[in-house]
Amino acid sequence: MDQRAQDRYKTRSQIVFETLRDEIMLGAILPGTVLDQEEIAARFQVSRIPVREALRMLAMERTVELRPHHRAVVRKFSTAEIEDLFLIRSILEPKAGAMACTHIELADLAILRDLLGRMEPLNRSDDLVQYLQLNRAFHMSIYRLAGSTILETLIAHYIDQSSRFIHIYLKATETFAKAHVDHLEIYRACEARDPIVLAQLIEAHVLQTLAVVHESVFESLRA
Repeated sequence: MDQRAQDRYKTRSQIVFETLRDEIMLGAILPGTVLDQEEIAARFQVSRIPVREALRMLAMERTVELRPHHRAVVRKFSTAEIEDLFLIRSILEPKAGAMACTHIELADLAILRDLLGRMEPLNRSDDLVQYLQLNRAFHMSIYRLAGSTILETLIAHYIDQSSRFIHIYLKATETFAKAHVDHLEIYRACEARDPIVLAQLIEAHVLQTLAVVHESVFESLRA
């Protein structure tokens, strides 16, 4: 089923929710931004009822905060919360990568190569949204092979929650190139089906992202 067919089965509130959520997670809407209900309703050509429902769903997953007088604000994370997000990722993702190694087939490697090829030329701020989407697909293509639905779901959640900070990492000097080198090394470990090296590379990749985010903007992101 293509995307347009899938969208026909979604409610208006689901479409608004998923679009806003993606924009927040990809850094297109920054922490602290006020989400104006009237502007959102006009943008999606809907009444304020599905907008309010979408904002309620975003609040349930703690992506936005609902404040008096129907105000919704994209939630800021404390430094401790950001550290926790990446710490959890640094534990779960290496484990999933190691588990995936025994299940990697030639077709899986071809998918990873294709994603690498599509990411490589993306190195400008204008490419950020597309890069983050491909980056997520690259990592989840590996973790999905671990064969654990629960682990896959948890990792996807924490990747999505931390995506709003990864754009900061990529805007730092030469980190697009650094990220690509990391991904190549991760791919080679997948190709070698080496669980120990793959786990080490993934852990280092996640912690390096945290280090750059920490250095760049933690002070400005304090709640």
